[in-house]
Amino acid sequence: MRDRGTVEQRFEAALENAERFFMKTGRVHQAALAMARRLDQANIPYAIAGAMALGAHGYERVTVDVDVLLTREGLARFKEAQLGRGYAEKLKFKPL
Repeated sequence: MRDRGTVEQRFEAALENAERFFMKTGRVHQAALAMARRLDQANIPYAIAGAMALGAHGYERVTVDVDVLLTREGLARFKEAQLGRGYAEKLKFKPL
């Protein structure tokens, strides 16, 4: 196991991450904005879900990912346009 610093250092890093998140300047917000921009430019309908969507309903919590809902067709178009250009497919799902 690698050394991640003292408990105090990890706690301070977590607080700094939370501050960036709640100020909407963290990496997850940048990723969400970039994703939305690409989807909008490609005219692919989408919805943001999960913790990022909770803020719109008055409940904010820190997260490290962006959950995006796409139609089957939208996903196919996104893959065709974006895979290999900063996006990688980690899991392959069979359509329902």
